[in-house]
Amino acid sequence: MNEHHLETSKSICLTGYGGFDKIQVQNVMLPPALGTNEVKVQNKLFGVNFADLYTLKGLFEFPLPHTLGLESVGRVLEVGAGVKDVKAGDRVVCYKWTGGLYSEFINIDMKNCFVIPPSISDEDAATLPANYLTAYITLFKIAKLQADQSVLIHSCAGGVGWAATQLAKLFSNVTILGTASESKFKMVVENGVNRPLTYENYATIISQSEGEVDCIIDSIGGSNFSISQKLLKPLGHAVLTGCSSLITGPEIFTSSEREALSSSTVPDMQGLVMGSRSISGFHLGLLMDQNPQLIRNSMESIFKLLGDGKIKPRIDSIWSFHEVVQAISLLEKRKNIGKVLLKI
Repeated sequence: MNEHHLETSKSICLTGYGGFDKIQVQNVMLPPALGTNEVKVQNKLFGVNFADLYTLKGLFEFPLPHTLGLESVGRVLEVGAGVKDVKAGDRVVCYKWTGGLYSEFINIDMKNCFVIPPSISDEDAATLPANYLTAYITLFKIAKLQADQSVLIHSCAGGVGWAATQLAKLFSNVTILGTASESKFKMVVENGVNRPLTYENYATIISQSEGEVDCIIDSIGGSNFSISQKLLKPLGHAVLTGCSSLITGPEIFTSSEREALSSSTVPDMQGLVMGSRSISGFHLGLLMDQNPQLIRNSMESIFKLLGDGKIKPRIDSIWSFHEVVQAISLLEKRKNIGKVLLKI
């Protein structure tokens, strides 16, 4: 590798907030020195996430230009003096919720990297952090799904929903309900959903048939989360993992809208208390900072499940680095089934 690559890195950058015209491929200067706990990675693949849209629309504000990207897979070139358990030559999958990973070369803290077992492909590894880690922790650690229970998975054709369906199937006799567009029903049933439902009629149908469910995984948020809470059984648990309902068009989030989101009204407290129900939120990136060992243990469990053939990621499509707009647009239009990737 030549000195030019050590100095700059081809990166996908956000130059402003708003439309896709604000996304550009640029050469970005790398930090001159590797931190004590950092590793230098040459990336090959990248996971596309709804968080890219949140950032594009200004929900999260970063100094501009800002390199996008929460997930990447690559090979370690160099490690800092304090790095243990990772060495040059290792394949790693990386996750960083503040972005910066849509770049050919990155310096990243070792806590954000996971060494990929030899039996797992780069493509499968690229699907794991945002999707399977989120699904694993929300189902197993927070909602604590059990055998013979029922779970409602919103957006079950998306990355997290696809993963949550497969993980829920690991429990015996679990009933899996999932919301999706009707055009995706066949695929989600093949993945393990027992009862696919549309976003418009799921609440009515569940109320009239199953009545209530034990667990809800909701990446849609907004009014949908309030509706879903009423479908919980006593001692049931709903987990909010995202808020895709915020993305409805090209509009940029205003400062007042961001403030309203952070100070939104508390859910129906009376309904929660009288119904003996519980709700919680989940943010993978912040939990990775707060409890890195839990994240690492969970990822090791996911690696084993994948190696044993008990889960199987679905790649919707792989796009070139310069086709990033088309790739992110798939998520905005809710056209993907499974994970969308970029390659360089």
